[in-house]
Amino acid sequence: MVKSRYNTKIITMILTVVLAAVMGFPALAGAADITAAPTAYKVSVDGGAVAFDAYNIGGSNYFKLRDLAAALSSTAAQFEVSWDSKANTIAITGGSAYTSVGGELASRGTKSYPATATAAKITLDGKALSLTAYNIEGNNYFKLRDIAEALDFGVDYTEATKEVFIYSASDYAMAPVTLNIFAAASMTETINEITELYKAAAPNAKLVATFDSSGTLLTQIQEGAEADVFISAAQKQMNTLSDEKAVTESTRFDLVENKVVLVVPEGNPADIHAFSDVSKAKLIALGNDDVPVGAYAKEIFTSMGLWNDAFQKNVTFGSNVKEVTSWVQESVVDCGVVYGTDAYSAKLEIVANPPAGSLVTPVVYPAAVLAASKNQAAAASYLAFLRTPKASEVFKEVGFTIAD
Repeated sequence: MVKSRYNTKIITMILTVVLAAVMGFPALAGAADITAAPTAYKVSVDGGAVAFDAYNIGGSNYFKLRDLAAALSSTAAQFEVSWDSKANTIAITGGSAYTSVGGELASRGTKSYPATATAAKITLDGKALSLTAYNIEGNNYFKLRDIAEALDFGVDYTEATKEVFIYSASDYAMAPVTLNIFAAASMTETINEITELYKAAAPNAKLVATFDSSGTLLTQIQEGAEADVFISAAQKQMNTLSDEKAVTESTRFDLVENKVVLVVPEGNPADIHAFSDVSKAKLIALGNDDVPVGAYAKEIFTSMGLWNDAFQKNVTFGSNVKEVTSWVQESVVDCGVVYGTDAYSAKLEIVANPPAGSLVTPVVYPAAVLAASKNQAAAASYLAFLRTPKASEVFKEVGFTIAD
C-alpha cells in the first residue's frame, strides 16, 4: 500500500550533498564551480543494494532525483518527477508512481566533475520547496536527507562501513524504538557493554537483550517471540531460520569467532591438563545438544574416540554455557568445556585447547535482523554499530576475533 503521508511544508535548507536528478536544468549565472567527487558510500534500499550515481560535495552525499524516484518506485515512498521547461520548475508529486525517462541509475564512473548551483524551482505537490540543488553534467543532484524529510521516508548511515540505508516504509523522524536482541549466552558481557555505548549513538533506541543458548533462542523465535535481532553462537541455528525465511538475508553476516577451551576449578583438584585427561574425571560439565558449545565439545571428544556411553555417564549437561561455567567456578565438577571468552569473564583457569584437527567446525557467530521485526531500519542500524571500531574493541577485549 502506498504511504500517503509526507511532509509538504516548505523546507528551507541548503543542500551540500546532492542526488542524481532531472536533466538539463539551467545553472545559476555567475556561480563558482565546486568539485563533486564520487561518493565512497554503498547504498541499500529496503535492504537491497542499489548502485546510485552519487557525489560528495562539501562532506555530504548528493543523489540524482530521478535515480531516487526510480529506486523507490512501487514502494511506500514512491514519487513522480516532472520538468516544466517554461516555468523552469522541477515538480515532485508524492505517492505517485514514477515514469522512467531512461538513463536512471546509470554510472558515470569514478571521475570528479564541476558542480554548479541550479536556478531551477522545486515544488512538492504544487507547493514550493526552498532547496538548493547542484547541476553536474546536465543533471541535478539533491541532498538525500532533504528529500527524505520532504517525502517522509527513513534514512540512516554508518560511517564505519561507509553505508547508507534508505527505508521506504519508515518515517524520516527517528521515533523512540525498542529493539529486542536475542543473543547467545556467551555474549552476555560484551552485548551489555556495547548496549551502553549504543545509548550515545542512538538515544532513541531502547535495547532489551535476552541471553540463552542459541538452541533455546531459536525455539522461542520459532514460537513467535518478539525479537528484532538474532546473534547465534553457531551457524546451525541461523541456517534453520534462514531456511524458514525468518531472516532478512541482506542483513546477515558473521560477527565474531570464538575458541573452545578446557577449564578447571581453582586449584585443579582432579589434576586435569589436557582433553585426553577428561576420561579420568568423575564429573564433566558440557553443554547439551542444542547448546553450540556442547555440540563443539561432542565433536572434539568424538574425534578423539572418547564419546561413548561410559564417557557420557560422567557428564552433567548444562542448558547454556553460563550454567557450565558456573559449575566449574563452584567446583561442582572436575572440569568443563566452555568458550575462551566465558573463561576470561569468569576468571577460570584454561588448561588446554582442543587437539589439532579435533574441531573442524568454525566457532563463528552469525548475526541478522529477523524478517518478522517491525523495526527493520533500527535493527539494521544496530547491527551496523556492532561492526564499528568501538564495538570491535569490546569483543576483542574478552577474546573474540572479528570475523572476516
